[in-house]
Amino acid sequence: MHLETIACQTCHIPERLVMPVEVQAGDVYNTVPKIDQPGKRLWTFYGPDWNFRNHYGYLNMMGYDDKPTERFRPKLVRYQGKIYPGNQIHSAWAGIEIEGQPALMQPKMSDVVKMWTSHRADPANKYLELAKIVDDTGDGVPEVNRPEEIDALIQSVAQMLADINYPMENKRVVWVMDDRIYASGTEYRVMDKHSWETSPFANVHKYSHDIMPAKAALGSGGCIDCHRSGADFFYAPVLTHLFDETGQPVVEPQYQRLGLSRNIVTLTACCQQYVKPGLYSLMLFFPCALIALVGGSAVQWVFGRRRAPMAVHFIPLVIAALAVVGTVMLLNQPDLMDYMLPTRMSLDANRFVIAVGVLLAGLVALLWQLRQWLSDSGQRRSIPGAVTGLVLALSLLLAAAAGVLVFLKIPGLDDITRASHSVLDVSVTVLMAGVIVTVLHRVARQFLGREVPPGSGIDQAGP
Repeated sequence: MHLETIACQTCHIPERLVMPVEVQAGDVYNTVPKIDQPGKRLWTFYGPDWNFRNHYGYLNMMGYDDKPTERFRPKLVRYQGKIYPGNQIHSAWAGIEIEGQPALMQPKMSDVVKMWTSHRADPANKYLELAKIVDDTGDGVPEVNRPEEIDALIQSVAQMLADINYPMENKRVVWVMDDRIYASGTEYRVMDKHSWETSPFANVHKYSHDIMPAKAALGSGGCIDCHRSGADFFYAPVLTHLFDETGQPVVEPQYQRLGLSRNIVTLTACCQQYVKPGLYSLMLFFPCALIALVGGSAVQWVFGRRRAPMAVHFIPLVIAALAVVGTVMLLNQPDLMDYMLPTRMSLDANRFVIAVGVLLAGLVALLWQLRQWLSDSGQRRSIPGAVTGLVLALSLLLAAAAGVLVFLKIPGLDDITRASHSVLDVSVTVLMAGVIVTVLHRVARQFLGREVPPGSGIDQAGP
């Protein structure tokens, strides 16, 4: 089911080891060292952590074949119905809007560079407004983010175009940030773009290199690799716009970028993080209850109609209690548990088999409860037994209904289908708990036998 909506690269490229660029701004003059060509100083780059990157400076020092590396997790994009790891480039630049046309022109970069170099050489007389554009983030590089800075850049570029006699009839200078086209610092329109783009003017590319093997891919640790609170797959902050008016990045959680419901993502994370471990823990305690049940049955079989000594009745209970203690100790040692038992990934991968097994056990427990209820009468009927039977029945019905929805995947009901996965997990977990209670109930009847006072709800004649 995952492969229908998630590309192979998404899990097999959980991280990359290059120094990436996520933002490319071409609106200010970059003064950092080691940039050897004046034209390249028009470009300012920011990485996936949204910190400044001296991209051209690094390349000048190290060369294109020996680029620096940096470990990072790719952002995710939804492209043609599937989720891919990708690099959505954000852009900021000065443009020229033509009346009546949706597309934009761009001033020659060499002219914009000359505008900045002229101002830097004579700030008191050349393009005075550019002095308003300052470094608000403290990274040593100015950025355009405040309304007065946007106005300053627009006015300066318009003045520069007038100085070189560029024809501006039915045209006006704008500032572009991603899909926003600013006519002034407080007025902008939004251009259409694809859902996988952050800007209709900037590059988006999928990652297909640095493929990792299955044991290093997402999911190798089970569903919880992605479906847990704070997991990067859904909760990683994704850049919406590089700067707000204070120079801080504007972000949104990745599930929102992927068009997913916050409630569904949170529900799934809670189930995988808390409910599933509860189910697997109950599966460990279930054999402990069976030991007591089978042991009690063995005692009855050995002694037949004769009354077994009380000490003999305690033997299965003591063995079961020791098994419970051992299980608790094992649960407190995850490394040892991974060594002795199937891993979380193995359990999650066999979810269907586990669910069917629990459903069958739940059906047997329900039939036993029903048989016991019908065989008892009046005050001898156990209210806890009836409640357990009702819980078993409801859990079976919910699990069956949720399982059907999971497999049908009805078009247009995506959120209901996703929620059904969690309903199935919860129902199966409650069902497992009901099965254990049912077994313990029968163990109690075995142990107490004829010594139960009338009206207690436990059959005096034994099971």
